[in-house]
Amino acid sequence: MNSTAGLARSIALVGTALFVAVGQPAMAEQTWAEINAQQKAQGYRVTNLLSNGRITTAQAAKFRADLDAIAAQEVKFRSDPGGARTERAAVSRDLNALIATLDAAAANAPAAGVDSSEINKRRADLEKRLADGVAQGKIGKQELQEMRADLDSVANREAEAKKSGQRFTAGEAARLNEVLDRVDNKLKAMLRDSVNYGERIDRRQKRILERINGGVASGKLTEPEAKRLRAEFDRISGLTAKAKASGGAIDISEWESLRGEWRKLNNQVRSQLGDEDTSRHDADDD
Repeated sequence: MNSTAGLARSIALVGTALFVAVGQPAMAEQTWAEINAQQKAQGYRVTNLLSNGRITTAQAAKFRADLDAIAAQEVKFRSDPGGARTERAAVSRDLNALIATLDAAAANAPAAGVDSSEINKRRADLEKRLADGVAQGKIGKQELQEMRADLDSVANREAEAKKSGQRFTAGEAARLNEVLDRVDNKLKAMLRDSVNYGERIDRRQKRILERINGGVASGKLTEPEAKRLRAEFDRISGLTAKAKASGGAIDISEWESLRGEWRKLNNQVRSQLGDEDTSRHDADDD
């Protein structure tokens, strides 16, 4: 009875040992495959976090070096037939520790994408320079419309991103900065080189009105003559005011048109006053 029971137990033990011996390689291969898959997944994750700005280049290099070390351990230990359980556990432990470190780095990183604050600051500065240029009479309507459209397009994209809580991708930030570069270059050229045509016309108006009034005071102009000249003065002044009120500074085409009108009136005044050279232009006409 005892011998029979002992024999049964011995057979059972041998059977269990055979099952473990036969089954162990398959279990080991599955475990190593899981570890290997995790290594690859974390390698892709490092690349993705780096491309989205969630980790730095130095952090990515460190994570990749650690993954390479774990891969080297895997290769070494898998060369041992069956792969010892303690060896697999050590590799798995190292991999899990790296994953935890990577999780912490990703959690503490800023949101993916490019912060819009620098673009917003740059756009606001260009808005101010544009307004100053208009106030100084150095930016015409066409240029104002073009630059305003560019700045508005950037402002609208900023508003959309803020409303949705998104950040700009690196590519989108680059495109928006290209738009701002275009406005910046135009402003630099115009504020540096532009002629203030509005000021030229203002000086011309003042000078002609002084001559008409002076002609009346000196008796060189009769009342009917002065009335006719003042009516023409008022007509051209209305055209000038309309050009100034249409948005932006007086541009080159408006200047050419208004300059011709004021030049004709100026010659009429000179003729009525009996000036010797009625064809002479004022020094600031051209």
